[in-house]
Amino acid sequence: MFIKRLLFIGIMLCLSLSMSAQTNGKGMDYKGLSQTFTRSKDKNEIWSSTKMCLDKLNAIIADTAKYNAVKQNCINSGIERLQQAKGHRERFNALMNLQHEYSLVNFDKSLAYALAAKAEAHKAGDVCLAVEATLAETALLVKGGFFREADNAIGTINGASLQGEALLRYYELKFDIEFENGFVSPYGRRPDGIHSAKMMSIYNKVKHEFPDSTYQLTRMLMEYNFHLCRYHEAARYALQLVPQCQKGSEEYAYQLGNAGFTLMGAGNLADAARYMALSAEEQIRLGSIEYPVMRKLAELMSVIGHNEEAYRYSVIAMHNAKQYGSMYRVYEVSQFYPTIHDNMYQTIKRQHDVLIAVAFVLAVAVIALCVCFVVIRRKNNSLHQRNQTIAHINAQLNEANDIKIAVFGNVISDAAARRQRDAEFFKNVSRRLTIGDYQDAKDIILKRQNSGKKEYEMIDRVILSIFPQFVEQFYGLFRADSRPANIEANHLTPEMRVFALIRLGISSNNELMSSLNYSLNTIKHYKTVVFSSTDYTNEEFYQHLKDIHYLKRD
Repeated sequence: MFIKRLLFIGIMLCLSLSMSAQTNGKGMDYKGLSQTFTRSKDKNEIWSSTKMCLDKLNAIIADTAKYNAVKQNCINSGIERLQQAKGHRERFNALMNLQHEYSLVNFDKSLAYALAAKAEAHKAGDVCLAVEATLAETALLVKGGFFREADNAIGTINGASLQGEALLRYYELKFDIEFENGFVSPYGRRPDGIHSAKMMSIYNKVKHEFPDSTYQLTRMLMEYNFHLCRYHEAARYALQLVPQCQKGSEEYAYQLGNAGFTLMGAGNLADAARYMALSAEEQIRLGSIEYPVMRKLAELMSVIGHNEEAYRYSVIAMHNAKQYGSMYRVYEVSQFYPTIHDNMYQTIKRQHDVLIAVAFVLAVAVIALCVCFVVIRRKNNSLHQRNQTIAHINAQLNEANDIKIAVFGNVISDAAARRQRDAEFFKNVSRRLTIGDYQDAKDIILKRQNSGKKEYEMIDRVILSIFPQFVEQFYGLFRADSRPANIEANHLTPEMRVFALIRLGISSNNELMSSLNYSLNTIKHYKTVVFSSTDYTNEEFYQHLKDIHYLKRD
C-alpha cells in the first residue's frame, strides 16, 4: 500500500513532463502546418479572410465587460431564487441553475453548487436528482482537468440502473474521461492504446443501446479520430455536429471551436480561423471566461506567422484560465508559450535589425536616432523580462525532472528491498507451518502487521535523499524558542512528513491523508502545531517552504 502511495507521489511530479512529451511527440504538427502555409500560393488570401474574422472578434472582445455584466445579473437572479426556494426540489433546481451559470465563470463556485445540489438530493431521498447532480459534478471536474476525481465521482453511479438521457449522459462523460486521459497516457495515442480501446468500447455500447442518429455517437467519433490525430475524419464529424446544436448554446460554441481545431489539423487554415473566431464570439456573448478556443486561435496565429496576434490571444487565454480558477487550463495555455516566445523573439530581432539599419542611415538626424534608441531599449527590456520568465519556468521544470528521477530511483530500490523482505517472510511462515509451529508463524505475522514504522522510515529516506538539508532548513523557519535542542538530521517528525509532501506539491488534505495514512484531524493538528511555532503567516510559511530547494547529487 505504501509503495502505491510513493508511486503516486512520483507520478504527480512528472505528470506535466509526460503531458508535454505526448503533445509534442504525437499531437498536431504545428511545424509542418507552418511550412505548408509558408509555401502556399494562397497565403495572402488566407490571411485576408482570417483578418476579417479577427476584426469582428476583436470588436466583440472590446465589449466583454458588457456581456460579463449580463452573466453576473443572471447569477444574482439565481442567488435570489435560491434564497426564496422552499422545499428540496425547488432548492435543488436553484442550486443546479447556479452550478450551470458559474460553470462558465468560476470553477470552484460551480463545483460547490454541484456538491450542494447533490447533498440536497440526498436529503430529499431522490436518487434521480442525485444522479443528475453527480453527472454535473463529473462534467465540471473533467472541464477543470481533475480526471481522477471525475472518474471517482461517476464511479459512484450505478450505470446499470440508468436509462434514457441519464444513461446517455453517463456514457458521454465516461467517454470524455478516457478522451482526456488519453492525452497524458504513457501508452500513446494509438488505436490499440488502453484509452482508445475504452473509448471504442463505450461508443459500441451507445451504438447498441441508442439510435444511429444519436448526436453523441457523432461526437464520440469526432473525439476518437481527433485523439488518433486523424484530423480530416475528425473535421468531417465536427462539421456534422455544428448544425445539430442550438445556436447561442454553450454546446454550439464548443463545437464551433472543435470544428476549427480539427480543420486546422487537416490543413484548412482559413475555415479553421473562421470557426474558431465564431466560437470565441459565442462564448463571449454567453459571458463565459472558460473558452479554450482562444488558446487554439493563438496557436493558429503562430502557425501562419502573425506572432503579435498569437501573443495577444495567448495573454487573453491565460488571464481567463487564471480567473476561472483552472490550473489545467493554465497548463494548456503555457504549453504553447515557448513557441510563441521563440516566434516573438524572431519578430523582435527582425524589428531590432530594422531599427539599427534606420538609425545608421539617419545618423545625422539626432531626433530620429533618439526615437530609435528608445524603441530598441523598450523592446530589449521586454525581451529580457520574457527571457527571465522562461528561465524561471525551465529551472522549475529541471528541478521537477530531477526530483522525479530521484523519487523513482528510491521507489524502485525500496520496492526491491520490500520484495526481498516479503520473500523471506513467506519463506519463514511456510517453514513454521510445515513443521507445525503455528504459534511461531502467528508471531511472525503479527510482527509484520506492526511494522508500519518501517514504511515511514522509507518515506523519510526518500524525502531526505531529495532534500538532504530539509530538517535544518525546516526548523530554520521556527522561532528560536520553538526549535528542539537536539536536531536529528536523518529523521522526520510526523509534522515534517506532512510539510515535506507539501513541498513536493501534494497539498490537498485528502492526498496527504492517503499518502501518510493519517486522519484529517491529524493532518490539521500537525499543521496547527507548526504554524504556532513560527512568526510567519501561513502564506509566508508556505512561500519559505518552497525555498527549500532540491540538492542534486552526482
